[in-house]
Amino acid sequence: MSNIAVIGSMWGDEGKGKIVDLLSTNSDCVVRYQGGPNAGHNVKLKSGLEVVLHQIPSGIIREGIINYMGNGMVVDDDALIIEKQELKSKGIEVNSQNLRISEISTLITPMHILEDCINEISLGIGTTLRGIGPAYKDRIERKAILFSDLIELKEGDLENKLRKKLYEILELAKFREITPEVFEKWLDKDENRRKMLRGFLKNYYCSEKLMKFKNVLGNKFRTRDELEPYLADVAMELHSNILDGDSILFEGSQGTFLDICHGTYPFVTSSNSTVGGIYTGTGIYTPLDEILIVAKAFATRVGNGPFPTEIKEKEISDILASDGTEIGATTGRKRRIGWFDCVLAKRAKMINGATSLVLTKLDRLDELDKIKICYAYEKPDRNKNCLGIFQETPVIARKLEQYHPVYLDMPGWKTPTKGITRYEDLPKKAKNYVEKIEEIVDLPILIIGTGESREDIIKRL
Repeated sequence: MSNIAVIGSMWGDEGKGKIVDLLSTNSDCVVRYQGGPNAGHNVKLKSGLEVVLHQIPSGIIREGIINYMGNGMVVDDDALIIEKQELKSKGIEVNSQNLRISEISTLITPMHILEDCINEISLGIGTTLRGIGPAYKDRIERKAILFSDLIELKEGDLENKLRKKLYEILELAKFREITPEVFEKWLDKDENRRKMLRGFLKNYYCSEKLMKFKNVLGNKFRTRDELEPYLADVAMELHSNILDGDSILFEGSQGTFLDICHGTYPFVTSSNSTVGGIYTGTGIYTPLDEILIVAKAFATRVGNGPFPTEIKEKEISDILASDGTEIGATTGRKRRIGWFDCVLAKRAKMINGATSLVLTKLDRLDELDKIKICYAYEKPDRNKNCLGIFQETPVIARKLEQYHPVYLDMPGWKTPTKGITRYEDLPKKAKNYVEKIEEIVDLPILIIGTGESREDIIKRL
């Protein structure tokens, strides 16, 4: 029996899906404990087939593994049906034996997506517009629709709940002076928003009838019939797995600095993406044998918020993004690019109690002449005089923006590392880079990614 947690060390998009896929070969269960369809985990198989997962745990790709979606998740049932169908089209079977969904997880409704858009217009946080925050808000306010409600509520009761929610949202839009015209103009600023929400607007927004409830209710009851066999008391089943001595792999989504309590607030997600979310999001307590925090060999961030090591030189950021993968799997948004930040990595280590570090995408640095590692921050005064060098970092967004990174320059290796599977085969300068990060963060780097495929891995276990 071995219980392992895989957690993002930064702002998500670190390559956790590939690592979960790798480690799941020795696991009986894979568990998602927070988040919803705002996460995107990519796994590229040896055949070249790419699998993109949004809500279903990454263990679904391997046979014989039970995948759990915990009570800490918010679930879009319509999107889940589509995800199942996409997996089936790629030859991956999803059934009630290998996927179990907590019956007390929170349901995302079309109204939550609408509310997310209204919030984004006025607040500008940079959310994925998947209804995540509003669904969690309803949970906190004790008025959420749970998956079990789909089974138990009569059609009229569910319609009343949905209609009440819609009226609240329209009042919110009126209060913030968000008219249909303002909404349309906002959508026109972003092609991805248009693509994602145009159909939604057409069916659900800005009409005399306010909402075609027959369409919404029809969808809900169709998904209810399809997903009812998957619903389970996940906490109880996981307790049973533990008593049986099964190995459990906990899959975090997003990253440490998107955690609602520990991230760069307010530019965060709406759940606990750090290690503590495992216990509240599953209903179990079991000791963790390993807590792996995952980081790219460089840094990325999607959306708004502070990013101390963001690279301003377009030529360099273009090289690091040249493989075309630095686009969100769920949102389609381009990621901002930066240098590796050891100061934030050390804080992620502290918050999660990490036992080791995983470094992905080392091969993306192959073309660079010089590579920077942020090992400290400095805080200048108004006259740009340095007030001091700091090894720790504030996590409050407005304070973090006042700090500047202090870099250590490392020579590039200018040699292909893509596909290398043995540490001793790496160029010496690449090993120097890895070992310098180990030294500064004070964590062993046990896994190194050297390409997109699930086989492009160096294990130092």
